[in-house]
Amino acid sequence: MKRTFVLIMLVFFFCAGCGCNETTRIVKVDDSGNNKSAADGQNETTKNTPPVKVDPFAEKPFPKATSTKEWFMFKGTPDNLGLVDADIKLPLGKKYDEKNKKAVEYRWVSFSAPNMNRLLGNPAVVRNRIYFGCEMGFISCFDFITGEPKWRNGDQIKPIITPIAANDYVVIFGTLDGEVYCYDGLSDSKLWMFKTGPNISAPPNVTDESVKNGRVHGGPKIVDDKVYFGAFDGKLYCLDIKDGKKVWEFATKGKIYSSPAISEGRVYFANFEGKLFCIDQKTGKKIWDTDIGKPTIASPVVFGPRVWVGGKNSKMFCFQTKDGKKLWEYQGPVSDYGIESTPALDEENLYFGETKGNLICLNWKTGKEVYKVSISDKPLNSSPVIVRNMVMVGCHDKNFYVIDKKNGKVLDTFETRVSILASPIIIGNEVLVTSYDSSIYILRAKGTNPP
Repeated sequence: MKRTFVLIMLVFFFCAGCGCNETTRIVKVDDSGNNKSAADGQNETTKNTPPVKVDPFAEKPFPKATSTKEWFMFKGTPDNLGLVDADIKLPLGKKYDEKNKKAVEYRWVSFSAPNMNRLLGNPAVVRNRIYFGCEMGFISCFDFITGEPKWRNGDQIKPIITPIAANDYVVIFGTLDGEVYCYDGLSDSKLWMFKTGPNISAPPNVTDESVKNGRVHGGPKIVDDKVYFGAFDGKLYCLDIKDGKKVWEFATKGKIYSSPAISEGRVYFANFEGKLFCIDQKTGKKIWDTDIGKPTIASPVVFGPRVWVGGKNSKMFCFQTKDGKKLWEYQGPVSDYGIESTPALDEENLYFGETKGNLICLNWKTGKEVYKVSISDKPLNSSPVIVRNMVMVGCHDKNFYVIDKKNGKVLDTFETRVSILASPIIIGNEVLVTSYDSSIYILRAKGTNPP
């Protein structure tokens, strides 16, 4: 009996060790002789199920705002959303002391040397370096922490009024004579230059000599090692960032002032012909276009199934990204210059300024006005950014405004010496503001120490 019991126990333990139970590994062999295991969690039903296709034009959750220590291009991201998270305390800085030529409580301000004035385009901030160009034809690099100048291009070129685009290695910008330059980000070494074409299709452009040479006004976008920008020759260009070689071009019949918006493999831009275009990002082929009615300077904003853009007819439009179908339009206060501000979006609303000095908030799904607040009697051409519960925007009246996004109430102001045309930049928990005279202000809350 003992021997029988021992044998039984040995058989039991042997079976258990071999896995002869409910969790036994089952190996199957398919027609090709390959082993398959159901225990791997890859049964035939699951493996043969086709992948779920994601509709790029379907409604999707609004992205969470994230903090950043770098600002690569106009509005911060290729889609021009203008949304960022930062723990910014108020009030910011002090008003400029004209008598003593300084302000005590912001980090630093750089008043440029002769021939370094008139800053119109947005700087870029990468690796604690600020890159900006001026209307006198110089590109400069400053240390973000200390304000110390790093380099400036040696040869004066044509006026630079575009926003700057940069990544970890290069700096890219356009000029008013239709040239796009790429510089080494760590020196003043020019890597390549691209010249836009001289031919103009639209008759209104023929009489403008500056237009005949192309002229680049809108800031470039860097996406997937490609550079996208529009020019006054009516063309949208895609260049290879490595050598500046043209990948494709798309011709329109109107000057292109604005920076393109890029999302889900498509490029969106408007022109002076009064049209909004949607272009395939890889091929440069037109997917659709639609009429806005008046010339457009403002850059579009795109998110999910919608794209928004304002025009010189003082209207804000919303179109479907899928086919360009108009969803709604909003008529703002009529003025000679209309809307030149690119909107910023949060979870529910979009915010933009207009040339009569109003900040306007609309529900971005319906176009219904939430509020319209008179901020100034001067134009709000600067494109706003959203930081938590605040809208930040510059104005022609020399002031930088921090506004409660819920009701449009002004929470704080900071006075510069001249007009502010560029969009603000958020780096960490500080605000970078540039004014027309090439002054650079890095603002933090009063009484706090720099990082």
